[in-house]
Amino acid sequence: MLISKFRTSDVNEDIKKLEKKCDCIFPEQYRQFLEMYNGGYTPKTSFKSKESSNIYGFYGVSDAKLNFGEIELEDWLSKKAVPIARDYFGNFIAIGIKDKQYGKIYFVDHELDWKLTNIAPDFKTFVKLCKSKKIGYIKSIEERE
Repeated sequence: MLISKFRTSDVNEDIKKLEKKCDCIFPEQYRQFLEMYNGGYTPKTSFKSKESSNIYGFYGVSDAKLNFGEIELEDWLSKKAVPIARDYFGNFIAIGIKDKQYGKIYFVDHELDWKLTNIAPDFKTFVKLCKSKKIGYIKSIEERE
């Protein structure tokens, strides 16, 4: 998956503040992603699982251009999930933050009453489902590991 990361300096404190606001500790795989990329735009990227869609970008903290501040997190906490990305159509990709949902990745369709559909057992598996069309020679997340 290609990603154009947002600013990553000094994001650890902002990640902790977000976790406190959500009353959770993010799964380690996702937390590492935030620390390394702080979200970012994902050019020409899509995924296919039980659902399929494109990915516009992943949310970041601090002054990221696609920011968690754009989301009404309180509306999501009752779902025991937090949006981590969105597509071009107004749908979300969310991560479970509590109980049996913890760490699982969901597709959330705004046209189906915001129903959560499980699409991956964890963040790492979800990233493997994401495929980007090549743009010159830009290293993917997998190539950077």
